[in-house]
Amino acid sequence: MAEDKDNIITFSKGLLGFERYSQFTLITREEEAPFFHLESVDDEDVSFVVTDPFMFFPDYEWELSPDIQEELGIQDVSTIMILSIVIVPANPLQSTINLMAPLVINRSTQQGMQCVLHNSTYGIRVPLLEPESASTQGG
Repeated sequence: MAEDKDNIITFSKGLLGFERYSQFTLITREEEAPFFHLESVDDEDVSFVVTDPFMFFPDYEWELSPDIQEELGIQDVSTIMILSIVIVPANPLQSTINLMAPLVINRSTQQGMQCVLHNSTYGIRVPLLEPESASTQGG
């Protein structure tokens, strides 16, 4: 397991429903790839399973607004990491991914933000194992 507590990502506005938590660390475990854990620095019981949405939905596409780029200090698009929260129920085959509110992280500054894609057809509970239906599902 690779865990780097010195590599803290700051979400100054928190995450939706978890606004009081602003500092997280990304924990990777080889045996769980391509999934990661985004764990609160302040409360280890607050943890999210996340993944790169493009691995499952190669056509996933939206535009990062100039305001968000400025707020996160993004100077170079190569420093951007996009993650999505995954909900893993008792039956992992029924896992869903939130494509409507991706996490945008500037890897050079370790600043992050959860962006809600208003006016989007992407859902918040899209079946992870049915990539052909990324749009208009969940809600």
